[in-house]
Amino acid sequence: MTEARPGRGRPLAFDRDAVAATAIALFGERGYDAVSMDDIAQAAAVSRRNLFRHFASKAELIWDGFAPVMRARSEALQGAASLSPFAALERATLAGADALPDLAAARTRLRIIATHPELIAFGSGRMHTGSLALVEYLIGRGLAPLSARVLADGFTVAVFDAYLFWATETTDASPRPTLERALALLARLDDVTGH
Repeated sequence: MTEARPGRGRPLAFDRDAVAATAIALFGERGYDAVSMDDIAQAAAVSRRNLFRHFASKAELIWDGFAPVMRARSEALQGAASLSPFAALERATLAGADALPDLAAARTRLRIIATHPELIAFGSGRMHTGSLALVEYLIGRGLAPLSARVLADGFTVAVFDAYLFWATETTDASPRPTLERALALLARLDDVTGH
């Protein structure tokens, strides 16, 4: 998608990542509630129309930043056939954490999500979609449907909670140590995979 260049009529590429980074910086400076989509369009030097073409809401701007995590997780699962289902999910979780392109922006996003219940509600649909992908993967690995759902949903909720804990309760530069601790606690779910 493109944005017209003022005065020249030549199109410029719409840089989703740059626009999202601008929005996250504004949210961090002014607070999520104090920033409008118009403010974001103006700060990012894009038209309001083009901004809404790419992001329907501020909530989308917040949650869009986790797409690299989902891609890395999916790629890690593809190469994990030799691992137990639980170990494959662990590996995918940590690969997702390692794929975060900007840890400071991720922390800001997660802090905003933690303090806005409507953002958690908005993200629950995305998390559910991610969980369903894990269910499909686990069933493909031979788990019974109930076992696959319990393990996938357990991972999804626990990992999200661990990310929120990292962002709001620690000063660790990376979420990886918090995720590793959460995964060690979650390992008890490994028992459900055989039933």
